[in-house]
Amino acid sequence: MSFWKTIFNCKQKKNEDAFWKKPDVYLAAIILNKEREQVYGIIKNDLALLERIPKPETGFFYKDIVRVKGPIGTQLFRDDEIDEYEVIELYKSSNIPTYTFKAVIPDSRDYFKFLDWFKEHGLEVEFPWSSRDNNKEWRKGYCTAENLEQAKRILTKFINKKEECQVKDINKWDYYLKLKT
Repeated sequence: MSFWKTIFNCKQKKNEDAFWKKPDVYLAAIILNKEREQVYGIIKNDLALLERIPKPETGFFYKDIVRVKGPIGTQLFRDDEIDEYEVIELYKSSNIPTYTFKAVIPDSRDYFKFLDWFKEHGLEVEFPWSSRDNNKEWRKGYCTAENLEQAKRILTKFINKKEECQVKDINKWDYYLKLKT
């Protein structure tokens, strides 16, 4: 990449970061499709920044920017009521790859360390852990990484620190979609 292209990209990234610093809505449910798959995000000027990892079948990625309409309704988030917005179109793709995996993480302390582990690497992970369920069974999660090798390295490095935690079936986001067809 040329020097000037690098400078341009850095300036553009800085402008985008400044744009999202003061959103119009700090927490909203973003409805991605007719099946009402959703993620949470922030809203500014009829644009939404997806701040959670969407399910692979939606076709969206973590940190995508989408054009939205709404609010079209409300829903509860913990004890607060938040607005729902509907996606009209993809405005800018983040191209941040999503990977799927299966894991067993029985202890709540390990679950929160797991989330922090990804944040320390500047990445995101979604994993369905529950204080009410038996967390000793395999569950599917999603994570972001630069490539499949990095995803495998981060997941296995964390799991190797804890005997009771396990991970398997680490694949690119569209792997299990291919199995369904």
